[in-house]
Amino acid sequence: MDIEVLRAFFGWCSVLNLLVLIVAGFSLFNGQERIMSIHRQFIALSDDELKAQYFRYLATYKLLILVFNVVPYVTLYIIA
Repeated sequence: MDIEVLRAFFGWCSVLNLLVLIVAGFSLFNGQERIMSIHRQFIALSDDELKAQYFRYLATYKLLILVFNVVPYVTLYIIA
C-alpha cells in the first residue's frame, strides 16, 4: 500500500467521522428532550447525569477521532 493511498484513506476517515460527530452534536443539543425521553426508558439516570453522559460521549468520540484518524493523517502528510 502506498503512502498516498493511506493518506487519502485517513483523510476521508477523518472527514466522515467529523461529520458524524457534528451531526451527533447537533442532534443531541437540538433534540435533547426527545432523545432524553427515549434514553430515560432504558437508563435510570437523572437529567443532569444523562446530560453529563452525552457530553462524555461526544468528548470521547472526538478524542478517538483525533487519535485514530487525524493524527495518522497529519503524520503521513508530514512524511510524504
